[in-house]
Amino acid sequence: MRDWSPDRVADAAGARLVAPAPHATGPARVVTLSGRRTLATPLSNDSPLGGEERLAVYTTPLADGNLFYALTVVPGRDEAAYASTFESILRSIRLTDQR
Repeated sequence: MRDWSPDRVADAAGARLVAPAPHATGPARVVTLSGRRTLATPLSNDSPLGGEERLAVYTTPLADGNLFYALTVVPGRDEAAYASTFESILRSIRLTDQR
C-alpha cells in the first residue's frame, strides 16, 4: 500500500484539483467517511466568477493503494447554507473495497 501521509495527500489531491493557488483556511483534521479515517483539508481560492470559493478535500486510501477523494466547492458567502447538504452527501458515501 502507498504511504498516504498528509503531505502526500495534499500534494496529490488538493494542489492538483484547484488552481491557481488555493490556500488552507484552517488545519487539516481527521474525520470519518464510510467508517474510515479520512483527512479533511479546508481550502479557499479566488473564484473565476469573482469573489472567494470555499473548498474541502476529503481523502482516504483504498485497499488497492489508490486514493479516494471527495471535493466540495461553494461560493464563500454561501458556505453555511450548504454545510448540511454537503454533510448529508458525505454521510451517504459507501466505500466497499476490502482492506
